[in-house]
Amino acid sequence: MSNIFDSIGNAKENDPRKLLDGASMRTITHVSPSSLSLFAGCERKWWLAYVAGIREPTTPAQLDGVRVHKEVENYLLKGEPLIGRAAAGLPFLPEPKVDPALVETPFAIQDPELPIPVIGQIDLLEPDKWRVTDH
Repeated sequence: MSNIFDSIGNAKENDPRKLLDGASMRTITHVSPSSLSLFAGCERKWWLAYVAGIREPTTPAQLDGVRVHKEVENYLLKGEPLIGRAAAGLPFLPEPKVDPALVETPFAIQDPELPIPVIGQIDLLEPDKWRVTDH
């Protein structure tokens, strides 16, 4: 199995088909949990998306997921009501108007053995329950 960090370092050498036909490739400065997940599922798909910059079109399901995510964020921060699919998660969420520092909290992990950091956002920190919630 390949290592994502080896792929990052050898991105230009790993283009046997010359998919970009001379176009410039992106410099990878960090990875995210979602990019690591994509790499674990399909290394070529990761390479096309993050090195070559060729992404698949956004699907209706992805757009719905973004809408639900924003709705849950607004519930947590402002107490706005949840409707539809988002309301199904209500039993698993804390009372609204939580501390904004606990919602969409950025993080970065820089391991000295890795060439670049892992950067992302935690949807909801629940320190009283020792829980991180991904909504």
